[in-house]
Amino acid sequence: MPATKELKEKIALSTPNPISLHADPLSDFARKERRHLLASSLLGFLVSQEGLVPAHPSIFGFEFSQPSPRAFEWIVVAIIVYFLIAFFIYGLSDFFGWMKRYQDYIEKVEVEGRNWTEEDQQAYDDLHADIPVRAWLYSGSKPVAVARVIFEFIIPILAGLVSLILLIMSATKA
Repeated sequence: MPATKELKEKIALSTPNPISLHADPLSDFARKERRHLLASSLLGFLVSQEGLVPAHPSIFGFEFSQPSPRAFEWIVVAIIVYFLIAFFIYGLSDFFGWMKRYQDYIEKVEVEGRNWTEEDQQAYDDLHADIPVRAWLYSGSKPVAVARVIFEFIIPILAGLVSLILLIMSATKA
């Protein structure tokens, strides 16, 4: 029995799409905080490992004398702590949104599987008769999504923490 046009459209619209899991997990604001965290972490690493201290720092057009290395290290620690907390808060919010999209995808797959009739299967088969199956698209989506979570969320936080530890060790040594 050939599937009706309406049934084919219903199947096409209701099929869970794993690509939706690959949408940007960070909002623009969280992405900016991530960028600031990574930049300040790099600065912290350079200050702690190379002793980088600006000769004549200027802020809002005011030029200051060269700060002591220890004072500058503590200023960078404060900056990293701020961006670490900010990214953690905004990133966690975005992470929960991403997890909700993932949960919705899993639920949609489950609902589709439970409500699948012979007519639905026939319509699906008719719709996909001439299209080669791309199983890797579905099986590869979860590992790619996990890799993106690690890259987007975990690595910036680890970079900030490592930089903080190195800076604090450097600032407290005599």
